[in-house]
Amino acid sequence: MTPEKQSLLQGLAELESTLSSSWQNAQQLSPEMLPYREDWLSQFRTPPRGATQGEFQAALARGCPAIVGDFHPLRRSGHSLATLLRNYAGPKPLGVVLELLPLGPAIGARDFLSASAPPLITGQSVADAYPELLDVLIKSQGFIVGTWAKEHPWQRDSQAASSWAELHRLHPNVHWVLFFGDWHLADNHLPEKIRQLGGKPTVLHQSPEPLWEGAGESWFHPFLKMEQDHWAWLHTPPLARKAAMAQEEDGPWDIHSQESAEYLAEEIAFGLAELLEIPSPTSLPVLVGPESWQGFYRNLPLDHRSALQKDQPPNCMIALPGQAECWLPDAPSLALLFEAAGHCLLADWPLGSRIDPKGRAQARAFRRLWARLTNPFLTELTYPDWQSGVTPVGFQATPFGKRWLAVDELGASFGDRLARHADLNKENIQGFLNNQEQYFKWSIPKATIPAA
Repeated sequence: MTPEKQSLLQGLAELESTLSSSWQNAQQLSPEMLPYREDWLSQFRTPPRGATQGEFQAALARGCPAIVGDFHPLRRSGHSLATLLRNYAGPKPLGVVLELLPLGPAIGARDFLSASAPPLITGQSVADAYPELLDVLIKSQGFIVGTWAKEHPWQRDSQAASSWAELHRLHPNVHWVLFFGDWHLADNHLPEKIRQLGGKPTVLHQSPEPLWEGAGESWFHPFLKMEQDHWAWLHTPPLARKAAMAQEEDGPWDIHSQESAEYLAEEIAFGLAELLEIPSPTSLPVLVGPESWQGFYRNLPLDHRSALQKDQPPNCMIALPGQAECWLPDAPSLALLFEAAGHCLLADWPLGSRIDPKGRAQARAFRRLWARLTNPFLTELTYPDWQSGVTPVGFQATPFGKRWLAVDELGASFGDRLARHADLNKENIQGFLNNQEQYFKWSIPKATIPAA
């Protein structure tokens, strides 16, 4: 890594720290909870070793039970658990024990589609809070059971362990996965309570904040092996949780949600401008939500409208070229907030006004660059459906739609490569905004993006 790139990454880390302080959600811990949290932090004092995804999935399959860390907001955490269970290759049907579901018997996952199904203690239905998890369990004919009781967290550990032991006795052919708040996963908390009842738990931490300090340019392992059959999976930066909480992500998209998201994107945009030593953006980010799709659609250029469906919104962010405005299908993740902030900067630069396929792909690369630098483990963007002949939701099955998807995918891929480029620095990013391409090798596959 060159000193110039090191300086850029250091500046980005300082920006993230500033944003973290600004978005901090004040949480007062009672005195008895301080040692509870300290026990959890102690799990990460010994450096972990890198592992493979296969090893991680094997650990999930052999846990008796597996304990997976939950973090709020609910929907994003449930998405990660669903991803884990979707790749589960064990021989047994799945059962999930939800901490936030009131204590009760095991219920077939399909029954949670009913309006009479018990809600979470937050008032949400399981179907609303964990839609992808429910889909995975329904397909595998799995079960869901609750264990919540209004005791101190220490007592809830004992209650959950007793519930698991009873479930394991009644349903020995089910592979049980306990989905619990992070601090319950400290080895002397829930895992030890389960061992006392004959279990051999495997503990899977989701994106624990202490381990993110080691992530970055020289850290290539999203899956990590710790001590005492504890594992970690890095996928969601700590700042992403704060952004989601600031937006009250599990609530409906309304004017309050829009204002919160725009405020976060504005702070990022001005911070990026300061980091790059360029003028502050002249326009503030405008992030419109799902109810505004048709109005946003009418303002798009003709080729964009020809690629998209007026009456069927897509399930991805759409940026309005030349302006600091984006449409969002839902409350934006941290990655999308950084992309929206990058789009805000583009509105003032030559690259942002280009409408040719190559220029649009490069603009997409600039937006993606910041999402990738913020999260080195960000999932690669692909559109597998359109390449196999199935058009993604909201897109037209026309040459315009295919070209739009090809430009977007190629641009995102180029942004990922830029983030890993050894020569990336402030000066050549400024040149990139000015349509100067000499800093990076760039090619447009003609078979992928046909001439307009």
